[in-house]
Amino acid sequence: SLSDKYGLIGKHLGKGANAVVRLAKKVDDWQKQPTYYAVKKFRKRGKDEHKRDYIKKVIAEFCISSSLHHPNVVEAADLVKDDDGRWCEIMEYLPGGDLYGRMAADKITTHDEINCYFMQLLKGVEYLHSIGVAHRDLKPENLILTAKCDTLKIADFGSSFVFRTPWSTELQLARGACGSGPYIAPEEWLMDDDGRPKPYDASKVDVWACGVIYYTLFHNSVPWREAQPSDVHFRAYVTTLRREKPFTPIDSLAPGPRELMRSMLHPEPDKRPAVADLLKTDFARLVEVC
Repeated sequence: SLSDKYGLIGKHLGKGANAVVRLAKKVDDWQKQPTYYAVKKFRKRGKDEHKRDYIKKVIAEFCISSSLHHPNVVEAADLVKDDDGRWCEIMEYLPGGDLYGRMAADKITTHDEINCYFMQLLKGVEYLHSIGVAHRDLKPENLILTAKCDTLKIADFGSSFVFRTPWSTELQLARGACGSGPYIAPEEWLMDDDGRPKPYDASKVDVWACGVIYYTLFHNSVPWREAQPSDVHFRAYVTTLRREKPFTPIDSLAPGPRELMRSMLHPEPDKRPAVADLLKTDFARLVEVC
């Protein structure tokens, strides 16, 4: 059973739209210290949801997350059912909490720390994109920290999208808005003449989300609720770009962060750089990882 293999399920760690994450503690006689796991318990299948489609979604998420191995990505170890028959993903446990909690507690106090976290985020996303995976739900709540809060790891691949399969150079386009309000790129909201979502490059929406996260690290607030013309703050931002006028929250920053943020938050996805190119900038190369 789940408890026999990974220990007793206890403390609540987090909750999302499709799952609840709890802490598991495994104690073995031959170990001096217990082993801890984060257990992601998936939601129940919806009444109108076909069993095959539900299982496909769960397994697809695990297939992606379990294939990822990078210092800035959370490791997934197993997919099992609990005693109630609910699917659970077993992941490494990071006791530092998420980046959102650290920001909310005003514990990020220096620009060096901001840039350190941000560069780790870019390195994790660069790895994902190098193997053809876009996260599509990057936000501070999905960035988890180690015990000393010096290492950041990307978590929750429930919205991830494979935009390039192995041994293929053809780009697969995604459709439909995915993620959380302020971090959703403007092209994700677009519709064609028939009212269907327009296709978009999923890797470029990750770049946009990284830009918004960088903004929130500096200002401890989001720049807009949604990147749509109906949002007054986003509309003001786009207007400053068109008129080539300064947007104070960004243009008041030092040259390095300002240039990165401007490039990532370009409303036109084709004009956003790839993450690999962001890491090659002179500023990024000078940032020390904490």
